[in-house]
Amino acid sequence: SYKPEDSQYFEVDKLTRELKLKSMLDREEIDHHEIRIIASNQMNLPPIASIPEKSILYVNIDVDDVNDNPPTFVSEKYARGISERDNLEKILLHLEATDPDFDDIVTYYLLHDTMTVSNNDLLSYKDTAFRVSAETGALILNFQVQSWMSGFFEFSVQARDLVNHTDEAIVKIYIVAEANRVPFEFSNTTEEINSVNQVRLAEI
Repeated sequence: SYKPEDSQYFEVDKLTRELKLKSMLDREEIDHHEIRIIASNQMNLPPIASIPEKSILYVNIDVDDVNDNPPTFVSEKYARGISERDNLEKILLHLEATDPDFDDIVTYYLLHDTMTVSNNDLLSYKDTAFRVSAETGALILNFQVQSWMSGFFEFSVQARDLVNHTDEAIVKIYIVAEANRVPFEFSNTTEEINSVNQVRLAEI
């Protein structure tokens, strides 16, 4: 088999018989090309249908990937609330970044030097309050929230690929006092709620 449109990317030197690129390839767009090369002793080729099969060479070209794309966080900002009900090691959220490069691996990091707290009561916790699983992107609670605590933590997280391309996002974790919890319920039916786009519902 072959793909006629693939010939636009390649050329053959008629004298040296070298197959060369005419333009750059991008594996993210096309990862495989199939072309025909015709051997002939005629200056002007006859119609393709009349060329003997043994005069046609079919060439399959696989495109190797170059790690040229940085990872990109699915969301630029993440936010969650925590309270004294939450236990140590609770997974608060999962960071997620995409990378179109083939077989690339993305790892996740909490940038501790970006950590800020809203009040002095949280200063002693800010360096160890949370940790991130490099492999899964899980943000994990690393301290026990106390009833007297209030305010929020804010920090940056980083996604990094195998050649150190990076992207960053901001995370804000609020401490929710039990006295400030506001229960609410949907007046919609379960069927109506289930029909709403889940991403949009999470944003709301």
